[in-house]
Amino acid sequence: MGREKDLLEEGNVFGEPVEESTFEILLDDVVTAQYVRTSILTALMDHSMSAKELAEMLELPSHVVVENLIHLRRGQKVQMVEGHPIRYEVSAW
Repeated sequence: MGREKDLLEEGNVFGEPVEESTFEILLDDVVTAQYVRTSILTALMDHSMSAKELAEMLELPSHVVVENLIHLRRGQKVQMVEGHPIRYEVSAW
């Protein structure tokens, strides 16, 4: 957010211009993804849940929940709990 002016006036790291409309779309995508990930982590604070349960609780498409669970797993924020169905829980930090 603080680099918006630099990015719009000076371009990206390659010196390429960035249109304000493109910047707004990218910013919206990042904010939305962060909101979904925070919602998932908050939902998992009380107990482990499957991707399907999370999708139903958060009223999101399953593929959106799965994509964000993958991101959270890569960042070691959540871990899988073996079983059927596979469940997820917040990782111990």
